[in-house]
Amino acid sequence: DELLALPPLFEVGEGSPDAAAGMRASTTRTIHREGGWSVHEMQKRNGLMARYMSHTKGGATGLDQTRVEFLPGDLRADGEPNFIRDRLCAGSHQSMAVVVALALSRCRATSGSPPPVCVLGGGGLALPMALLAAEHSLEVSVVELEGVAIDFALRFFGCAGEQRLTLVEDDALAFVCRGEARCPSAALIIDIDFLRGRLCSVVGVGLGLGGCGPPDLLLSAEFWSPAWKSVLGRQGGGLVALNAIGAEEGPLLALAAAALAHARALNEEAALGEWPMAAGVLEPCGSADRGTWTGFVPRPSVLVLGPRTLLEVLAPEGASALEHALKASPWVRAVSAEFLRELSQGSGSLASWRWLAGGATEDVR
Repeated sequence: DELLALPPLFEVGEGSPDAAAGMRASTTRTIHREGGWSVHEMQKRNGLMARYMSHTKGGATGLDQTRVEFLPGDLRADGEPNFIRDRLCAGSHQSMAVVVALALSRCRATSGSPPPVCVLGGGGLALPMALLAAEHSLEVSVVELEGVAIDFALRFFGCAGEQRLTLVEDDALAFVCRGEARCPSAALIIDIDFLRGRLCSVVGVGLGLGGCGPPDLLLSAEFWSPAWKSVLGRQGGGLVALNAIGAEEGPLLALAAAALAHARALNEEAALGEWPMAAGVLEPCGSADRGTWTGFVPRPSVLVLGPRTLLEVLAPEGASALEHALKASPWVRAVSAEFLRELSQGSGSLASWRWLAGGATEDVR
């Protein structure tokens, strides 16, 4: 059964990936299949139902493409579930929501209504829908390559009819390179696993996961110049977050260095006044950092880039500053509750902050 090979999302607060694997059982069912994509439902130990999407290519099933919860029997007028939007399941999404909240805090200091958030990679749109439910004046644009994924999000994940959501079927990197990301933007969220490394080359050939490092375009000025222009400046939120699941150290450092070099070049050209810039990664620590990670259970991490002053609140010594920065977005304490708890305790799947460049003891100017 393909479902037995399907690894669960890294759900914060659900224990280790091994423990979470025990949640899959006869209670999982497939409700729709089309074009290599499937929509599944499963009963969770807490009594809630979870719905998620998977993609099968070359005979192998990849990581599920988002997960949303709902209470059995709690249905809308059209018979579809009332999905829970005030809590995100995936640890990566919870951490990205905190990044968005920090960016919005910066925006509110300079303007009234927040600029939009741009998300590259859609899946079931769990993160965009949670942001829209939390911030009633926010607009979110999502760029997704697969039309089937967009169709599934609208049909099975409660995303139809949301007026503040813009869905674009396009290559995400090309979209940014053409300068189509809104400017200013509060944040740029790259929720595509571009950095799946050596393990993907060993076990992921059939998953369509690509090569062992970031695409050349993701390292180029062609991408980063318009990307930085969209978030930097007086009304932008200044932050970029990238899902770096399965990333090896070399490609991760190369991407951070390239992104900051292009930011430096843009600053010299446009005098944005946003220096010093920095990069860091949220990654596992404590009991959540397995001794061995595999292609089916890759090591989670999230790369965050932007002005050093914004990133400093994610470091252990920035705990009190983080509390203050999040006061303007109280919703994030529920949406990202487990991530924030684990970050404060210093133990969890994304609970360790590590500077890659431009940290408090390093000047990259």
